[in-house]
Amino acid sequence: MDSCILPQKIQCVYTSHYCEENVWHLCSHLRSKSVESLQSCFVVFISNSNRQIPLWAQKAGAAPEHLVVWDYHVIFVHKSNDGQSLVYDLDCVLDFPSTFEEYFDAAIMDDAILKEKFHRL
Repeated sequence: MDSCILPQKIQCVYTSHYCEENVWHLCSHLRSKSVESLQSCFVVFISNSNRQIPLWAQKAGAAPEHLVVWDYHVIFVHKSNDGQSLVYDLDCVLDFPSTFEEYFDAAIMDDAILKEKFHRL
């Protein structure tokens, strides 16, 4: 995995329950330090028509699963030089960043295990 394009998690601006604002700060930091890196970055909005999306490994959730049902969630994704997609989620208890595969397996999971009302768009 190539080096992180953002500061360590502890150095990031963070406000609990304001994922879109947290991601905005990540983008702003990157824009001020390495604007060319923005071409390989994505802001991902996760929701559904019911505005009920379960995510695991979230700080706001209770151990051991750290499950939370958000109305929506926003994450920052960077496609690194080695082709890996890295997820930056300040609300998550996983590594910062996590590979997309790690994040999907631990935090998003497959819709097949969920009731239909919780399927993501």
